[in-house]
Amino acid sequence: LVNKWFISFELKAKKERNINSTQEQKIRLTDSEQKYLAGKPDLTVGSLETFVPFNFLKDGEPSGYTVEYMKLIGKMIGKEIRFVSRPWSELLELLRRKELDIIPHLAITAERDKFVDYTKFVHISYLTGFVIQNTHNLESIKDLKDRKLAVANRYFVHDHLKINHPQIPLLVTDSTQESMKAVMQNRA
Repeated sequence: LVNKWFISFELKAKKERNINSTQEQKIRLTDSEQKYLAGKPDLTVGSLETFVPFNFLKDGEPSGYTVEYMKLIGKMIGKEIRFVSRPWSELLELLRRKELDIIPHLAITAERDKFVDYTKFVHISYLTGFVIQNTHNLESIKDLKDRKLAVANRYFVHDHLKINHPQIPLLVTDSTQESMKAVMQNRA
């Protein structure tokens, strides 16, 4: 679905410079896509609390680039978008149980590949790194063996470390923000 949404919209926008309303934009959907959408009063979209500037809560309401993007897609397909704000691990479980339609920003993992249909559209590229003091003498991931790392529950880094580096002790939190706080408090 999403591949068509973005490609269709971009091509049409390039051809027609006088676009007045997103409601005028329609996306060509397959029969199975139409059938899926016909059975739903709205689309449920996972919403994060602290993924600024893409997806975050502002005064208790979902906000950010991705939120606006999903609202635009909703207009283009004639569906309301209902945002569901929960901790990341709960959003993944809702998606697995088919109680949530979409989670933006979902990194591909072997576990998720069992229950997720991914799009080919890349909205965000991740660049992950660590900041450490020079006195720690860390040169590879093997040097983290006896050091506790703070990671958000079921984020792709958590899954990767758990599977590929089980010797590294992990402090599992509900969000990246909580992980950063744990590091600042010397708990990890």
